[in-house]
Amino acid sequence: MRSNLYALHGFLGKPHEWDNFLTPDHNKIAIDPYSIISPSQQCCQNTWATKFNAHVHHQNLQHKPILMGYSMGGRVAMHALLQAPEKWAGAIFISAHPGLPDLQTCEKRLIHDCAWADRFEKEEWNALMHDWNSQLALKFDEPIVRYEKDYTRKGCSDTLRYWSLGKQKSFSQKLSQLPMPILWVAGEKDASYVAIAKEMNFAHQQSQVWIAPEVAHRVPWACKNLFQKKLQEFLKAIQR
Repeated sequence: MRSNLYALHGFLGKPHEWDNFLTPDHNKIAIDPYSIISPSQQCCQNTWATKFNAHVHHQNLQHKPILMGYSMGGRVAMHALLQAPEKWAGAIFISAHPGLPDLQTCEKRLIHDCAWADRFEKEEWNALMHDWNSQLALKFDEPIVRYEKDYTRKGCSDTLRYWSLGKQKSFSQKLSQLPMPILWVAGEKDASYVAIAKEMNFAHQQSQVWIAPEVAHRVPWACKNLFQKKLQEFLKAIQR
């Protein structure tokens, strides 16, 4: 029996964006994080992780599943992995932040995200998407078209407020102590996440790092073929 690979998208992402990635030896299950519990209920990411782990592990699986998360999806995945490390076989974190180093930096990030939350509540959609895609981490990649009809303004705003990186604890030390393989992925034009991936790879003996060439934050879609190859290599290595 094949093991399950749970894939979590990022902010503004959709589960179907994982459809074109082939995992022949694994059952890929794309999860919408908001289907587990919505940040609009003012829940923290730890509450989300508890419900997600219960959702995944309610049945006795023959093989431990693997967790994959991109950006915000990677951050909530970290919460789930740390809550129940004994139940996961490995993880893939793509352009995902393990947490800011101090309270002052967290407060600045929370102010930043709340400012975006205000904009998502009231600004014209196309202009808002232009500015969102012009951020340093995103501007080097081809933008993914997002339609206002596919979202609720409150849902976007609440995600930025309640699941902000500024509200997350630093997981670097705890992640470095986990007993399973982890693949850290970043795009070479996304300098801050390249540094994070390399740092986590150095700190955790079972980690690997892959820096995708000539792309920035949206690695799986901006560098699809190479990402597909690296993903399958990592998954096969876990099976051995």
